[in-house]
Order: sequence, then structure tokens, then C-alpha cells
Amino acid sequence: MCGIFCSLGQASLKDLPPGIRERLQDRGPDSFQDLKTTIWERECSHPHINRPTWFLTFAASVLSLRGEHLFAQPVTDSNWGYILCWNGEAWRLAGQPIMDNDTHIIFKHLVQAAACHDPELHRHPDLFGGCTRGCHDASLHRIRDAIEEISGPFALVFFDRPHRRIFFARDVLGRRSLLYGLTPNGTFNLASVSGSDFSTTWIEVEADGLYLADLTGSLDQDQPDAPGTSDQGLVGPPIPIYRYPWIRPNPNLDPDGLPSLVSPS
Repeated sequence: MCGIFCSLGQASLKDLPPGIRERLQDRGPDSFQDLKTTIWERECSHPHINRPTWFLTFAASVLSLRGEHLFAQPVTDSNWGYILCWNGEAWRLAGQPIMDNDTHIIFKHLVQAAACHDPELHRHPDLFGGCTRGCHDASLHRIRDAIEEISGPFALVFFDRPHRRIFFARDVLGRRSLLYGLTPNGTFNLASVSGSDFSTTWIEVEADGLYLADLTGSLDQDQPDAPGTSDQGLVGPPIPIYRYPWIRPNPNLDPDGLPSLVSPS
């Protein structure tokens, strides 16, 4: 069991509130780290949208149960800036048993899915957070497919910096906790645990699909009438949150796998 946390806002978070930090550490006594990064306004350029600078904080505690080595979290990639906060136990990946540390394997799996191979990336770095529309969409669906290949209970937050977006999800049965909440200044938070010293209200993230926070503004500009718009999704975050339902057959999920804008900015 691990504790994970992510904060997204237009003001820098200096320190985690003591209550949240203590609760996270209680879930993972072997390691605790936090990581801060910034997405500057120029990185979110779009021809029709002006976006602010975003300040992001990630934190995770680890209880190491598998593998010979401890993999501290958040896990990050020094080349492209991908970040993973993982609370789960992956038994299989794409049908193959996982015998080593699952955090390391899941991170590599997601980075491979997110990677953009479009040559236009280098010719038009200002488009859609660093790549073309087609590359952006293809990468998004590869990530959803990659997460659906995970067998086992999990909750995760994955920051895809090259595309300026944050993915978060729980397994289809909702076996690991993941909550969201807002501070009075509008900062959006995700955490394994709640804390009254940080957000005024904490609500459980539904286990009905992959959620995406788009920092570029390209999705809500290009898909203003996203199908399946819901009034029962995330409430009040500072940017649009999209839900991409799981494709696996399940009577409780949308069958078409189309994106839903669950929280307009």
C-alpha cells in the first residue's frame, strides 16, 4: 500500500499540509518524497487560447512489498519529464505475470505508450503542447489501452509532460482509493487520503474510466461538444477534466468509449 498526491494550481504550493503529509506517510513507511514542477504559459501555447502558468506538486509514500530494490516515488524520467504516482499491485501486464517491482514496470509501460513518434513534433513544437493533433490523440488512446492492460488493484496519477496533460484513474473495480478536492484558492488536488487542513471537500474519483486534465486547452477548443457530457463528474477544477470510459465490457460503463467533458473550466 502506498500514498499518492498531486496538486495543480496557479499558485505554487510551498509545503504539503502536515495532516496530509502524515496520512500519506502512514500508508508507506519505507519512503516519502515530493516533487515540484512548473508548466510555463509559453509551454501551453495555442493559437486561440491564452493559458496561465501551472504549478504542480507530486508526492508519494511507499510500502515496498515486491522486488529486491526499493523504487522511491514519484517516479520520473529525466529526459522528457514524465512523472508517475502509483498506488497498486499489478499482478499481470498485457496478460504476462509481473515478477519484479511493478512500479518500475508500469512506469516504463506508460512512458512507452505516451511517447510521440510523429516527425512533426520537431517542426511544430508549439502545437498541442509539443506535437500534432494526430500524435496527441494517438498517444492518448495508447495510454488508455496501456492502463487497461494492467491486472490488479490500483490508483495512479501520470503526468505526460511532453503533451502537457495529467492522467488519473482507479482500476475498474475501484479497489484503491483516490480522492479529489479543491482549496479555497482553486487549486485542484488528488490524494489517497483526505484532510480537512487542505481542501474544503474531498470526493472519491469514480472508477469508470481514465480521467484527463488538459493543460493546453486544445481538447476543449477542438471538441466543444464532447459526447456524453455529464453533470455528475468532477466539480470545480480550474481546467477542463475529460473522462475516457474503459473499453472493457462492463454493464456499468459507456459502451462506445467516447470522451466526456465532466468538468468545464
